[in-house]
Amino acid sequence: MIKKLPEKIVKSQSNACKELVKTLLFEVFINKRPADKVLSYYFRNNKHFGSRDRKIFIEVSFSIFRWWGWIKELLPITLIDQLSRQDINCESIIISNKSLCIILLSSSLLDNRDMIPEDIVKLWARELKFTLPSNSVFKIDMKLEEQQNLIKLVAASLTENKNIKLSILDLIPQWAPQFFPKDSDINKIISFFQRRPPMWLRCQSQNPNKLVSAFRNYNLEAVLNKTVKNAICINKAKVNLYTLYEFQKGQFEIQDLASQAIGLACNPSPGERWWDSCAGAGGKSLQLSFLMNGKGSVVATDIREYKLVDLKKRAKRASVPNIQCSPWDGKALRLRKRYKFDGVLVDAPCSCSGTWRRNPDAKWNITTDQVDEIKDIQLKILQNASTGVKTKGVLVYATCSIFYKENDDTVNMFLSSNNDFALEPFTNPITGIQTDGTMQIYPWEGNCDATFVARFRRKT
Repeated sequence: MIKKLPEKIVKSQSNACKELVKTLLFEVFINKRPADKVLSYYFRNNKHFGSRDRKIFIEVSFSIFRWWGWIKELLPITLIDQLSRQDINCESIIISNKSLCIILLSSSLLDNRDMIPEDIVKLWARELKFTLPSNSVFKIDMKLEEQQNLIKLVAASLTENKNIKLSILDLIPQWAPQFFPKDSDINKIISFFQRRPPMWLRCQSQNPNKLVSAFRNYNLEAVLNKTVKNAICINKAKVNLYTLYEFQKGQFEIQDLASQAIGLACNPSPGERWWDSCAGAGGKSLQLSFLMNGKGSVVATDIREYKLVDLKKRAKRASVPNIQCSPWDGKALRLRKRYKFDGVLVDAPCSCSGTWRRNPDAKWNITTDQVDEIKDIQLKILQNASTGVKTKGVLVYATCSIFYKENDDTVNMFLSSNNDFALEPFTNPITGIQTDGTMQIYPWEGNCDATFVARFRRKT
């Protein structure tokens, strides 16, 4: 943990954390807003907070949602009931100082031992009259069983539930395991979802070693991935990467390793014409262009046209000349525009269950009905985008989901009604293992998100 701060600063940061928690719980659970968006808005409206304060707030916030399945068992049932209602405003929610301290103390003990000032954690413990077991409680890389015992200790001391029962399954929605890939190790998946993810970058030059050296000059812990050539892992970034000279010159983009694997599964060749149908902010469009050495063309579309504005800026910064941006209504292409692309990428909207490491709040705000709705949308988009694939062309379907309903089920339904497409085997870029045409990337395979990819080839 971060050491010694003046008492005045400690109290000020503690109070600020409490106010933030009130806002977060209301916005995430009642207004259903993503935590990262809430934080961005909060910082824009509270510019007096410095970078150190913001870092603490971010770490505490995501830790709370990462461990909410256990933390909520320590709180009054009346508070949990309030957070499940949609007819309540922020001012009406009553969160006692004790509950706030329990939330903050528990989340910090579980997750942030090397990121949160030790003095603040000790202050929350004093306010609760809770005796920390020993200095070993602040050690890094605790096992899940040790973390579980810590929460039981807090419960026995501060709540009426002296014999609290906790399960690893409590850390995700109760319904979620039934949607995990068949024969998968559920406990292992959940365990990895509880670990803070590193930051992954994609080098946009032919000399990633030079970029790694530049990062180390900034005192950043940068490591090149062994199998994905241009992927760089940054552990515990100590500077704002967006302010670096190398970023401003377009030498790298922030992109998770699993996301980079999608572009590599596309395997485009220079001179080809590709369509990134659900491009969003365009991370994969930029990657496709890089893999094509800037030759050929990438047509980037999205039903949300405003998303493409950011892509245009990113392409200009990286001096990428061959990306064309245009809106797409999600419908099948008109006859005169069909069958024009060597490759089509459908990075479909999804539950984002594979990103629960980075966005732990998202797991508490999705339902089985929403998964079913998303699945139907995915199949429709895949079907309509496939009209762009020329004879012998490639179609790649991808999600950042771990749910088979959005992945294998969607692939099978598409194949059942499209006899002119077949799965095409390819090599998993992260593990080097040959696939049968579909690939489920697990977090432990590359210390990354969970991602699914299917690669099809049009026969006629």
